[in-house]
Amino acid sequence: MSRDAHLHLTALCALVSFLWISYNFERHSLVEWPRLSSVLIFLVSGGFTWLASYLAPWLPGAEGRFDESTSVLKGDFEPSVPARPRRYYVPLLIACIGLRLEVFHRVTAQLQCSMPGVQSFLCALLVFYDVFYCRRPTAPALKPIEPWDTPLDDLTRWLSGAHTTMFASTFLMSCGTFFAVDQEPRSTYFCSALLDDWMSTLGLQLLGLFLDAAIAVLLHRILSWTKTTKSRLRTLGVIQAITGVFIKIFQLLVSPLIASGEGYPGSWGAVDSLYLFDVLIDSFTFTVLISSLSILICETSPSLPANIITFVSGMSAAYHNVVRIGSWQIHSKPAAIIPLYITSASFVLYLYASNTRVVVFLHRMALVVMLPLFIAGLTLYGLIKSDTVKDHPLEQMIYENRIAADRWLREASTSDSLHIAVEVYQERHYGRDPPPNFDKWYQFAKDRKSVIIDHFEQMESDILPFWGVRPETIRQGCERAATEPRMAVITIENNKAVHNYQWDDDHRKVLDETINMIHNFVEHLSDMKIPINLAEHPRVLTPWSDLSRYMRAGKSKKFKLLSARSEEMGDAPAPPPVIEEAKGPQAPEEQPPVKEENFIPMGVADAPTSLQAYASTKAFRELESSICWVGSPSRSGLHWNVRDFCSSCVKLHSDKQFIWSWAESKSFCDQQDLSRLHGFHLAPPQIAPIRDFVPVFGRSKVEGFNDILLPLVPLGGDQPPPTKDFRQNKDELYWRGKIEDRPVTDESLRGSHKHRLVHLVNNATAAEDVTMLVLAPGQKNWYGYEAVPAREANKLLPFNIGISDYECHGAACDVVRAELGQRPAASPEPLEHRYVFLIDSDTGPPPEILRTIRSASSVPFLTSIFGEWYSERLRPWLHFVPVDLRYQALHSTLAYFVGLKDRGLVNGRKVEMESRWQDGEWIATQGKKWAERALRREDMEIYLFRLLLEWGRVVRDDRDTIGFRLGKS
Repeated sequence: MSRDAHLHLTALCALVSFLWISYNFERHSLVEWPRLSSVLIFLVSGGFTWLASYLAPWLPGAEGRFDESTSVLKGDFEPSVPARPRRYYVPLLIACIGLRLEVFHRVTAQLQCSMPGVQSFLCALLVFYDVFYCRRPTAPALKPIEPWDTPLDDLTRWLSGAHTTMFASTFLMSCGTFFAVDQEPRSTYFCSALLDDWMSTLGLQLLGLFLDAAIAVLLHRILSWTKTTKSRLRTLGVIQAITGVFIKIFQLLVSPLIASGEGYPGSWGAVDSLYLFDVLIDSFTFTVLISSLSILICETSPSLPANIITFVSGMSAAYHNVVRIGSWQIHSKPAAIIPLYITSASFVLYLYASNTRVVVFLHRMALVVMLPLFIAGLTLYGLIKSDTVKDHPLEQMIYENRIAADRWLREASTSDSLHIAVEVYQERHYGRDPPPNFDKWYQFAKDRKSVIIDHFEQMESDILPFWGVRPETIRQGCERAATEPRMAVITIENNKAVHNYQWDDDHRKVLDETINMIHNFVEHLSDMKIPINLAEHPRVLTPWSDLSRYMRAGKSKKFKLLSARSEEMGDAPAPPPVIEEAKGPQAPEEQPPVKEENFIPMGVADAPTSLQAYASTKAFRELESSICWVGSPSRSGLHWNVRDFCSSCVKLHSDKQFIWSWAESKSFCDQQDLSRLHGFHLAPPQIAPIRDFVPVFGRSKVEGFNDILLPLVPLGGDQPPPTKDFRQNKDELYWRGKIEDRPVTDESLRGSHKHRLVHLVNNATAAEDVTMLVLAPGQKNWYGYEAVPAREANKLLPFNIGISDYECHGAACDVVRAELGQRPAASPEPLEHRYVFLIDSDTGPPPEILRTIRSASSVPFLTSIFGEWYSERLRPWLHFVPVDLRYQALHSTLAYFVGLKDRGLVNGRKVEMESRWQDGEWIATQGKKWAERALRREDMEIYLFRLLLEWGRVVRDDRDTIGFRLGKS
């Protein structure tokens, strides 16, 4: 292979490795512990670079820096060696790298205040150094001016020797890339006006930019004086290894100035094989990148590789923007298309100014021909693609969800006889027979006019993993769970049900009501123990590696459709007691008192020693990531980019800015950014999660937790909703929240779902915009997305949102109060408003969901990551209005229902967008009607009866051979 081919192949390796690192940066677990990762990568990559020196004979520059051959990649910039490096250059380089990494960590910690695209100007700094301080281009051998020269010849002659043109073209390319990268919408993770300073963050970004340029220049000065590629790579490898050691020493020296353990795992046990594998992969890729760039800057110039990478990055971002024209992320066609022209034209200008004839195997003239065709195609695509939509997308979503709800109801109520119910059960449960006394449950449901007979997917997914666990182990797990804090136990034995809770409070009332429901069918139940979680948050957090094994085992059991020991219809004897080690239940007044330490009151300052390992948000996040399958976004590492909206996180559940799949919107493993956007994920629970797979029944859970959902009456009772007419209510979106007594961290202050909502609506800065779907100018029934200043949008729309109560204490709580303010409740009854915002607490779902849905006077706007027993029965856009946790469509959604007509100017113009209050009234009415059919107390009893039938079988030793089957016809 020729020398030029070697050089172009090296440039290709540098480009590919850079793109690979950029694309996979957030998909690796290394960002979870950035300081540890930086040390390991420099040490490991230093070893890889040393090993790469043995490949020097096949790399450019193998014959030494005095090789007389030239490369077309260099143009007329001859590799004139810079002045001999001083002795202090190497330690200065290492110090610059260490300082640059520290600046990177500081900017990352304040990323929400940073400006995207600043690094685009690195190539401009390097060209300035290259042209004016480093290499002096030799006078090009220009052909004499001829009378028949074309204007293109004259232009080429002028461009080929202009220093100013070279710098100006690079600066323009940097600007084009900067504008292309800056098109991404911002996240609602906010920059605090009290604690953050975007000017200082921008200053750190600029410092990092100049440090990058200094590192490139020092590296060029040092490596240019190495004799061969082999010595060059070995020098580079030693610098990398020493840098890794220096970084660690530097981190130890500055440790008093940073939080303890920042950038490191909570325990070395958290460093798993996946993390080590990512270290090796990224170290290898970094070795390819830094080695290729080092060879290129020595064989050509420091500026050329930077220009190529900047050009590719800018064109990639511009292409991504153009293909998204018409989506809510791109508001302006010119803003998406113009950077294409700036970036491509300035890069071609740079190639002619530097007289670079070939770039990565591609001749300059080929680029001149291909780029206009590429840009013309994208421009035509962008101009043809409509940036408006006919009719509002919510009209279609409301209609489609109504159709989907009808289809779901038909599937959920397929069975009109016991015979069909048994067949449907077997079809949907891997051939397994229904549990014993299924006929009793069927008649129980029919007598209570249940509209749902065949659809209990939530229950089935909760219980399925236990089919992969031995019954004896499950019973032992019940005993183990009963000893956990904040746990009560319901014991069913000898056709009686009792609980062991001793205190006279709301929890006792809930358990008493549960016992009352069980008494309606207790004679048909097996003996069992039911551990019930009384804490506000879910409890069981089993790693995916264990849970998947149980699920595979549960699914692999092929049950006979007609079991040898199945019970005949109408002749089902009561099953014998299974829990032999359990003693008969005592009367409630004779039960031994439960140890008080098992019920830790909320807000206790001194947590038990066993909980100390979970006192860190980072440790809790590590536990949460383990519940996801390998390769899932949330398993790969911490979501790093809190500044920009995560478009890939919403693609599975959103369309045209709005939610279309409510179930997918709660998926933790598919949405990497959820760990930074909800209070539940931003602070550790007060009680340690149970890592073992044990049975715990509870009111609610987040996806990934393994609690079994149980229908429980609301704490504090269930007040009937008002009967006021929808049209008589106040036409505004109402919410009052409280700040619980939980730890307040830097992340939770800026990322909590409640904090972000209040900031977005009440405290938005002048620089913040929101995207709204409004009527297009001069068009009827055509809508387009526009970026509207957040303050202006908040004045247009009737928001009534604020924090009314603060239960927290201390300095951190004072900061939250100063940041968010306090707004007393406008009225004691939220349902006096047409639109009621229902938002999770930090530990559980909104307590007023069912009450609001049962009211025809208010439309629930719901944001939640929690699921309850009835969640699968509610349909978005039919029974409630879903709002994404990121709030990207909050203003568009409210504007659809309340309208914009006569409310003020939107971006300086009137928008005659009529109110769709009729759709809101229809949703409120449909929710009330559905609640009266499927969310009654009778439906809770039906769900509970079936759940306990299923659970009673799964804990029996003979579960594989028992079941219900119809009598022979």
